[in-house]
Amino acid sequence: MVGPAFTVKYVPIGEHKGTVGDYIDDCKAGDVIVLNNAGRTTCPVWGDILTYVATAKGITGTVIDGVCRDVDGSRELGYPMLSRWHNMVTGKDRVMVQSVNETVAISDIQVRPGDLIVGDESGVLVIPRNRADEVLAFAKEIDATERLIFNKVKNGVHGERLAKSTVTMNYKEAMSKAIKKNPQLFNEQLGILLHLSQN
Repeated sequence: MVGPAFTVKYVPIGEHKGTVGDYIDDCKAGDVIVLNNAGRTTCPVWGDILTYVATAKGITGTVIDGVCRDVDGSRELGYPMLSRWHNMVTGKDRVMVQSVNETVAISDIQVRPGDLIVGDESGVLVIPRNRADEVLAFAKEIDATERLIFNKVKNGVHGERLAKSTVTMNYKEAMSKAIKKNPQLFNEQLGILLHLSQN
């Protein structure tokens, strides 16, 4: 799952009841929908109707600080959805959309509209849109080094030991160099891993 964030913030309903999912009409193909439901685990804000519409519109995936429902429908359509858990009840008449495409917090991490969202079964990264090129360059360096180490361990002449491979490829030195080169960037990116489950 990779794409720009389309952010939505929910609040509990009050005297006036609002909508839960109408925002999806404004989402564009390629967006990743980021829902701040304040981590609520008893009030889903995503179900199979939204999954169907999102799939039809070409939306890349959904990240929820909270829970979803109708997991089987998402799996059947192969729609990427990351949330804290799932629950069978509905969010209707429990919460309502407070704002759309404003800055939200997901697992205490700030997400702004348009920030780059990258996610898989291990979790989600939020990359500030103005730092995407830097993060990509850093990630490519680390990925290239790790692939070389993996290949040496897997296909080495005598099945090279991991400890030797990391030394041979200067893995620790490469990481240290990258951190020293831009410590603020490295710390920011480590801080934005969201531990959400793939549904």
